[in-house]
Parts: sequence; C-alpha cells; structure tokens
Amino acid sequence: MEIVALYASCQKNIKNFTEATKAYDYIISQNHRNFLDILYIWEQAANYYEEQNDNNKALEIFELLLENENNEDMWLRCGVLYKKIGDIQSAIDAFKSILESNPKLTEAKIHLSNIYMEEGNRNDALKILDQTTVKKENNDEAVFFSEEEGFFLLYEEKKLVF
Repeated sequence: MEIVALYASCQKNIKNFTEATKAYDYIISQNHRNFLDILYIWEQAANYYEEQNDNNKALEIFELLLENENNEDMWLRCGVLYKKIGDIQSAIDAFKSILESNPKLTEAKIHLSNIYMEEGNRNDALKILDQTTVKKENNDEAVFFSEEEGFFLLYEEKKLVF
C-alpha cells in the first residue's frame, strides 16, 4: 500500500491528476481497518481529494480516520470540510466538540465565530472571541484572520468591524 501511496504522490507532483486519483481511489477502496498502521496514507489521500476540491470524498476519509484516531486536527479538518459542502450545523458541532475538549484552541474559536458572523449572529461570534486570548496588535484591538474562510475580523472594544 505504501508503494501505491508513493506512486500517487509522485503523479500528483508531476500534475498527472488522473493517475493520482486512480491510485488514491485504489487506496480508499481497500478495507481501511487493515491499514491501522499506515493511517498517514489515508490522511494523504484525504489531503489530495481536498486539494482537488472533492470535499465529499475528503470528508468521508477524514470521518473514517476519526474512527481510529480521534484528534483535534482531524476534527478541525472535518469542520472546515463540513462548512465547504454547506453542512453548517455539522461544522458548528465539530468546532464545539473540539472546544469542549480543548477550550483554548484559538483556531476552532475563529472558525466557529466566522460561521456565526456569516449567519448574522454577532452575539455568539463575540462570545466565542471574548473567550479567545490572542496577541494584541495594540492595546484595544486584535485582528483575527482565517485563510480557509478568507476574511479578517477586527475585534475592537467588543465590536466586530469588517
């Protein structure tokens, strides 16, 4: 399986996406429970599908990975992917789940506050940011930026400014 993953990675690097996709499709068609010792290959496949904007397939793989390796990074990735495919409630649930186990994880707070802002729910967005400790740019303001979401939030004296 590792050779197939290496082949897929090489094909991706030379931009032969048809062959890379075939190789990754082969990897995920195998019984995932047989490959617990090489979960990184599955994560590599999920990353590939996400790069190819096949978010449903990437999400499917990350969900399988969560069955065997429940960690914050996987939940963050799932939350971002849920949002990308339009499953906002699952994205909110994923970010809340992370924050239950690690209330100080700023990245999850920013993603969750961004969702609340997009839904017009400034109060909940502010509550999430109120709980966030970040380096202040000056005494009264902090800038939050999420690359995946693509916009800035300026948090200034408990007001969000775009």
